[in-house]
Amino acid sequence: MKGRNYGIDLLRLVSMTYVIMLHVLGQGGVLAAATTGVQKCMVWFLEVFAFCAVDCFALISGYVGFRDGKVKLKLANYLTIWFQVVFYTLLITVVFQIVLPDAVHWLDYVKAFLPVTMSTYWYFTAYTGLFFVAPIINAAVQGLEETQAKRIVIVLFAVFSIYATLVPKDVFALKDGYSFVWLILMYFIGAVMKKTGMLSGVSCRAEIIGVLLLCLIGVVWRLYSGIISAQVFGKPVGTELLLNYVSPTVLIAAVIHLLLFKRIEVSPGMKKAISFAAPGAFAAYIINTNPFIWEYCMKSRFEALVNYPTYLMPVIVIGFSVIFVLLSVTMDGMRRWIFHILRIERLPAFIDDRIHSLFAHIHLASS
Repeated sequence: MKGRNYGIDLLRLVSMTYVIMLHVLGQGGVLAAATTGVQKCMVWFLEVFAFCAVDCFALISGYVGFRDGKVKLKLANYLTIWFQVVFYTLLITVVFQIVLPDAVHWLDYVKAFLPVTMSTYWYFTAYTGLFFVAPIINAAVQGLEETQAKRIVIVLFAVFSIYATLVPKDVFALKDGYSFVWLILMYFIGAVMKKTGMLSGVSCRAEIIGVLLLCLIGVVWRLYSGIISAQVFGKPVGTELLLNYVSPTVLIAAVIHLLLFKRIEVSPGMKKAISFAAPGAFAAYIINTNPFIWEYCMKSRFEALVNYPTYLMPVIVIGFSVIFVLLSVTMDGMRRWIFHILRIERLPAFIDDRIHSLFAHIHLASS
């Protein structure tokens, strides 16, 4: 595809690998089970390093979604993802109906067809709101001069990342980044980076050092800030202060990832592999966070890793995450093939056309 940035597509896959790592460490029970100092340093290094994953995904949405000129709201793009979410949710529900029938209720089938209404997957629910607001953000960014856009990004960072991290209450309803509002802010920043080339002059070496330094700060803070009894704006300086999606250290790490990957040159062979795999990256998230998988296949399933030699822990965590993503994108390739055979892939575009025709008729009738 002309103009396609394969480095950004590669970042989708890397970010999703980070997401699975976070789930293995957290829901999998590794963080809670680590006891020795070396183990804690190792697992928290992995946790902090991977924590920028969601911010990366949201920044990518803005970077890829922004275009100069008039941009039509393509409902088909959203419906394609919606069909993907429903397919996997329904498939996993049926599988658990067979394997663990007592775990499945008829309401679970209703939830499979209403993933947004039931908030089954927080990111997809938040992304749904973002999708319909994105054209407004694009228009706003198009209308800004480069200097204005950059200044606004700096202000947004100061207010919604630095200030919001320090204040005692969630005054902006950011929910530590688990929110539609935060995705909007990330989309805007990603769009401005696309429009202005913001921070593109920073060297790769400085970016890599920056990511490692931010990671080191996060690990040290998480392990040792508990001894600090101070308060900032009435908010206790706790160990989780720098470990949420709103945190300035996490956001900066995500921005650096975007800067690094957008300049990667990919070989022709890798382009084909990335073109196949990138559309299936989101499938890994849906499968991994499905309520049944989350409860029965992820919860505390990786606690035993603390019994392995410490040097093997990161190998297993990263290895499992990479394999999970690869299997997921392969499965999604099969899903796309099935949709093609059954012509389901045409349905989103058909619905989109019918809705736009309806709006056209309403417009003509009212004029």
